[in-house]
Amino acid sequence: MINVITEGIFFINKNREIKSCNPAAEQIFNIKSIDVIGKKVKELSDSKLSTILKGDEIYTSKGNFTLQNINITYEPVIFEGNRIGTVVTSREVSKIQQLETKIRRELHTKGLVAKYTFNDIIYQSQALNDAIHLANEYANTDSTVLIIGESGAGKELIVQGIHNASKRKEGPFVAVNCAALPESLLESELFGYVEGAFTGAMKGGKQGLFELAHGGTIFLDEVGEIPQHIQTRLLRILQEKVVMRVGGDRIIPVDIRIIAVTNRNLWKLVKEGKFRLDLYFRLSVVHLNIPPLRKRNEDIPVLVDHFLQMHQSDLTFKQLSNELQKFLLSYYWSGNIRQLENITERLHLRQHNLQMNVEDFINQILLETGEHPKEIQDGLTVNIGTMEEIKKQVIKEMLDRYNQNQTLVAQKLGISRTTLWKKINN
Repeated sequence: MINVITEGIFFINKNREIKSCNPAAEQIFNIKSIDVIGKKVKELSDSKLSTILKGDEIYTSKGNFTLQNINITYEPVIFEGNRIGTVVTSREVSKIQQLETKIRRELHTKGLVAKYTFNDIIYQSQALNDAIHLANEYANTDSTVLIIGESGAGKELIVQGIHNASKRKEGPFVAVNCAALPESLLESELFGYVEGAFTGAMKGGKQGLFELAHGGTIFLDEVGEIPQHIQTRLLRILQEKVVMRVGGDRIIPVDIRIIAVTNRNLWKLVKEGKFRLDLYFRLSVVHLNIPPLRKRNEDIPVLVDHFLQMHQSDLTFKQLSNELQKFLLSYYWSGNIRQLENITERLHLRQHNLQMNVEDFINQILLETGEHPKEIQDGLTVNIGTMEEIKKQVIKEMLDRYNQNQTLVAQKLGISRTTLWKKINN
């Protein structure tokens, strides 16, 4: 049996004599079994094997260690209550890594893949072009990326594009929606668990998503929804790149790149005490803001054409009435691209009698959402008060709208950043 095992095996009796040596051990240490069987450890001429086997702990306990690219595990052999020897198992670290890579690749082929690249993103606007250009630069690094943008704005396509443009593209791509999983399941799904960690735990335990992402990218969607006690564990992974399973007592090294996505103002959550300050700075090594659809009108016609083609429609944006074109270009699009896709599908289904129902079509959309064209939505609502109070309200609304970006708000208001800072702190 031991002759067909791919791991190198020695049996050493209580007198520290080598009694067995299999072919795998011969290959790992470049020795002949005939030259070592029957010899005591101190008589060995091979320096590497002698160094590994001479340690007293091998004959008094059990455990493992790594030396000179060889991982050694030693287990006692007990007979009638007495230790009669030790089985020493050796594995080349490079072979372990190759096996691990093979397993990861098999997992990769089971669906842990990113389908889209930057070339799959449909756009025409300079704003999105700038964001994609920046994302392409981030793909060349291993830094953690924080992507901020409204729901439906196309953040996941950017994340997949970063993965597929990076050196990790052959590795797994693991996506997890932190808001979709109940808090009771999120921790065990992210970090895995050991057997018996809780009632209902699988026999043998289970790998977590961070382990599955080893060698690749993990995409944390809606990261602002992570509970605070899990934020602490996530911080350790970012700092030390190690995972400890729920109920476990050992750490597992992971080689991962984290891309976090949110549609919430994380800095505001930090100030409210709902998000850890140290985790915020660990996640936001590099930022990427995805502009909402209403901020990139140029993308609407090409997206409408793309979605119509998906439904095999012979209609195009240019063939729509002026009234409908103007509506699509001026609508607020709170649901962004997802909402536009929904409306475009509805257009396709009604295209045969659309010309005489354009007004009804538009009114129906406005009635369903309660929204208006963006010219109205882009205004600010303030309460009546003194001029100074109104100024403060305007500044607060602008800061909330632009994610507390004081430089951008100062530019929008036509004042210096210093003046804005003074007004905020007065």
